[in-house]
Amino acid sequence: MPEPVSILEALTARSRAQLMHHARPRQFTAGSALFYKGDDGTWLYLIEQGLVEISLMSLQGKKATLNHLGPGEVIGELSALDQLPRSADALALTDTGGLVIPKQQLAEVLRDDSDACLEVIRLLCSRVRNASDMFENRAVAPASVRLAHCVLTLIRKWGETDEQGILHVSQQLSQAELGEFAGLARENVNRLLKEWQALGWLQFHRGQMSVLDLAALNAIVDQSE
Repeated sequence: MPEPVSILEALTARSRAQLMHHARPRQFTAGSALFYKGDDGTWLYLIEQGLVEISLMSLQGKKATLNHLGPGEVIGELSALDQLPRSADALALTDTGGLVIPKQQLAEVLRDDSDACLEVIRLLCSRVRNASDMFENRAVAPASVRLAHCVLTLIRKWGETDEQGILHVSQQLSQAELGEFAGLARENVNRLLKEWQALGWLQFHRGQMSVLDLAALNAIVDQSE
């Protein structure tokens, strides 16, 4: 059984319609925060357009990017479910539009839909496993493996193949943003991207990435396991 990608996919059509009945539109300009770690989690947000970064700031002031979320994905459901403050920062990387859903409406829907509760549990368990894998990768893996893993994650999420059969990442990300996602300094990202471009594995220009040799990047990750 495929795992739901977002909490909305875990709901039945009826429950989803019931939840969306209470949704209200809200816009965020590029660079503005949807919320910060420690804020009260009174709502969740369905992204309809734009790109949002989820990140944490260390005590030393170093940012670690946990995820990038785009259209169709939901932000803030963890606080809506456990009634605790926000666990990370959410920043709009581009002008972002979507729908705010009050957390009490989610609780009401889940109380009435036991199957949806089980699907939500599966979704959250999957995220815990993914988070564990990501932090393990950052802790012990060499730079090339970290960046290859980052690129493959972006391809799985936003990969699109054009008419010539070339695989593109549909979302634009800077080298600095790639570094924050992979746990690398921008200089290391720049060096590896240049090496991989010279090898003909990918192309990167002004935030646009195209992957020409997916097998080569997979091999980097596979050899580290």
